[in-house]
Amino acid sequence: MKASITDAAAISALSPTALTAYLRARGWTAVESDAAFAVFACPGDDDKIGLDVPLRPSSGDYARRVAELLHNLELVEGRSQLEIYRDILRVNQDVVRLSIDVPEVGRIGLDEASTLFSATRDLVLAAACSAHARRPYFPHRKPPRAVEYVRKVRLAAPEAGSFVVVLESPVTPVLSAVDSASDPLAEPFERAACVMLATAGARVRTSISETTVTGSVDGFTRAVRDGVNANYCEALARLLEGDDGGNVVMSFTWASSRPTPVAVPTRLAFSRSDAEVLLVAARYLKERMPIAGFELIGPIVRLQSAAPTVGGEVTIAGIVDGGIRQVVVSLGGDDYQLAVQAHHQALAVSVEGELTRDGRSYRLAHPLLFAVMGLAESD
Repeated sequence: MKASITDAAAISALSPTALTAYLRARGWTAVESDAAFAVFACPGDDDKIGLDVPLRPSSGDYARRVAELLHNLELVEGRSQLEIYRDILRVNQDVVRLSIDVPEVGRIGLDEASTLFSATRDLVLAAACSAHARRPYFPHRKPPRAVEYVRKVRLAAPEAGSFVVVLESPVTPVLSAVDSASDPLAEPFERAACVMLATAGARVRTSISETTVTGSVDGFTRAVRDGVNANYCEALARLLEGDDGGNVVMSFTWASSRPTPVAVPTRLAFSRSDAEVLLVAARYLKERMPIAGFELIGPIVRLQSAAPTVGGEVTIAGIVDGGIRQVVVSLGGDDYQLAVQAHHQALAVSVEGELTRDGRSYRLAHPLLFAVMGLAESD
């Protein structure tokens, strides 16, 4: 015997937009409508079965009309009302499930639960940041629309499993003839962020395998263009390395009101042993994040130029990350001439720019305000 849903509040939670989007996604067609109801015809049915969809949630009989609709769908689809209800409720939501293996089924320590939920939030935020811009690391201020997206994501009721975190990411339905699957620019940011959570995870999975074989995390640098960042790696590592933690499986169910993303994984698995690689990769990516407005001060230890009057490269020994590091700076003709004087007189110089790191080497790009410290005016 199939159970019927009788809770009026639960039934009323199904909006007319969700009801009609559910029917359209399954091939039903609106054949007539007025202010109160819309009639949808069954796809490919000779008898033209029609379903009445109530359009006024404020009307006194809205819950009763929706209950009738659920009953009719149960008969047509041969599925339980509960299954249909859940699908309608999430018709405009991308759903992410994170299944965490824990020693005792369905149980997790309170402190671990706090870490789990905060790490999950950070993982989603990291993906949203990459949906906004590809960077190796987002240190402090996050893109406003990424933060706003995270506020929209909801934590759903738990599901059966070892320990399953269910996230519902709202997404607007397709309301025009535009096929968002063939027009990426038509995708809302909410869908782009959720897709990034999956595609970046797949790239992380590939990079971990590459590191295992080569012993190098250089592949994570190439993965930045695919949405991988240090924040993502750190958050995923926190999910894996907790005292009660274990393997993590991410699975994705896409809102039926929009076309399913093409070539996007629906399931990703990570093991607890991946945490160590992820933490190393996170540190590696952080080191490659350019630092804007960095002031470099120190003596010049090397000059290199094929045409000094035009310009050249200088190497300055300055303080970076609490230690003395050699930083390469490209200068124009006038500044290079000043650098030559400073080097000959063993004087320190100062310059501002964007500090970047490549392996063990540092470079200051876009140099500004180059000056020699202690240089006499007569010089």
